[in-house]
Amino acid sequence: QLPAIMSFAANIDMARINAPQNNIWYGGGDNPVVMIRKDWTSSDSDAYLAVKAGKASNNHGHMDAGSFVYDAYGVRWSMELGMQGYANVEKIFKESWGNLWDSSQESRRWTVLRYNNFHHSTVTLNDKMHNVNGVSHVKQFIDTEKEKGMSLDMAEVFAGQAESVERTVKMLEDNSLMVIDE
Repeated sequence: QLPAIMSFAANIDMARINAPQNNIWYGGGDNPVVMIRKDWTSSDSDAYLAVKAGKASNNHGHMDAGSFVYDAYGVRWSMELGMQGYANVEKIFKESWGNLWDSSQESRRWTVLRYNNFHHSTVTLNDKMHNVNGVSHVKQFIDTEKEKGMSLDMAEVFAGQAESVERTVKMLEDNSLMVIDE
């Protein structure tokens, strides 16, 4: 059925598709994601922000809770590392250290560059890795004319390191980005 979409999509008049009414989308679940568009013009006035919550020990997880991507003025200002196929990493990992899919706190999995928190746009405390079972939660949505964003409660991710950790990421009216870590 999916291949047939190409023949039907060719008949869609893209000029007649209206922009969504909402500029904030929340995808709940094990690894929640919040995505925000300033507008839908794809011009210099548009800006895009996406922020990830969740926990590292979920399937295919990384220590990237609190990481974000930000585009404004046609420029990607903050980005995450792209996809990497598992086959090569899994083969090399198995030859040297064992099971790439062990997601326990002491697993060698977390030494792989793109899997630990040191190579994501997230918070790192005391030069330590995130708690793999600590969950970051969306605490608050910010949706006003002057600011659009959200706050994450990341305390569980830093269990034993801090009593409270909150990250707020928001776009301001002038398309600038504000990141507040408390």
